[in-house]
Amino acid sequence: MQVVGYFSTLLIGLSLGLMGAGGSILTVPVLVYFFRLEPASAVRYSLFIVGSTSSISSIAKFKQGQVLFKKGIIFASISIVMVWLIRSFIIPKIPAVLWHWHDVTLTFGMLSMIIFSLLMMMAARTMMQAKNDCDPQQVEKSNSISVLIGCAVTTGVLTGFLGAGGGFLIVPALTLFFHLDIKKAVGTSLFIISLNTLSGFLSDLGLQEVKWTFLLLTTALAILGAVAGQRISHLFNTRQLRLCFGWFILILAIVILAVQAGELTNL
Repeated sequence: MQVVGYFSTLLIGLSLGLMGAGGSILTVPVLVYFFRLEPASAVRYSLFIVGSTSSISSIAKFKQGQVLFKKGIIFASISIVMVWLIRSFIIPKIPAVLWHWHDVTLTFGMLSMIIFSLLMMMAARTMMQAKNDCDPQQVEKSNSISVLIGCAVTTGVLTGFLGAGGGFLIVPALTLFFHLDIKKAVGTSLFIISLNTLSGFLSDLGLQEVKWTFLLLTTALAILGAVAGQRISHLFNTRQLRLCFGWFILILAIVILAVQAGELTNL
């Protein structure tokens, strides 16, 4: 199973390199089901893997003029606060068993994976509806500061609790609020994700021992996949890739939900 896990980690980076998004949503499920990590540890490791891979990917986007640092920092500064508050003060106080009644036991790990599967369904829907290009003049504009703050806070909550990058939320928010075209929104999103996830990982460093050899190996594979994906991205139809990957995420989300339902009722 670990061989499949390492290969899947490579594919996570490859999807980020090819499409600029989508792959990070698979990191926690891969760590849980292929490497047999507890969900809490998987989230912690995912923060580092996603953050490191997004950082490398955003460098390439920056060279292409597709990362807007000032706008990214505005968004990230809000979400980072939420990530830090959740990882430092809320996560340590959540009990392992949330609810127990007769043969039904709900643990925090199970709840995390159930929420994660629902989150994957949302991400899959976003990817399957995404377009290759977006004309800024055709985008519905929004100048409400509540749009920016709401999406930044939601992204911080998702990253803090689940270790997800939240690109499927960040990209639309940047497009609507800052009126960016899709390429600059994706590049800036990778920059924001790297800040969010790495700050979350740093806030966790003193909580539990980290298996650095394993973590660095999986991160290196994800980065290798991302670099390879960027090099060959011009050879593929991005729309078709997003559609196929979206269906893959959706099917995996349904499987995870079924597995967690079985564990919930001790079947």
